[in-house]
Amino acid sequence: INEALKAAIQFLGDLERNKTVTQRTISVTLNILFCLFINTAVVVVMVNAQFDASFMNSMGFLEDLGKDGETDYSSAWYRSVGFPVVSTMFINCFSPHAAPLSKLITEPIKRCIYTCT
Repeated sequence: INEALKAAIQFLGDLERNKTVTQRTISVTLNILFCLFINTAVVVVMVNAQFDASFMNSMGFLEDLGKDGETDYSSAWYRSVGFPVVSTMFINCFSPHAAPLSKLITEPIKRCIYTCT
């Protein structure tokens, strides 16, 4: 979902008609940051939190929101909700750098294979 969201935001960034490439890059980056934050942290915490959603129930939607969640910010909450959120954030921080780092390892091996054969 996050990758499709990034592609959609980049496409919409082209339609914004920014005057410079820098303005487009800033706009796309901020939009992606905002959407990934909402998707990664806020939605997961809201779905897994336990709180009184009676104001939403009175409107007729989200009846099940907050019924099965953990008590907010307890050790059980951190094990079931907090740790997956933090793990996802770490993965999102380091995964973009995996491909360039892997080239540091694979390029010398490829050169050795091509020159040795």
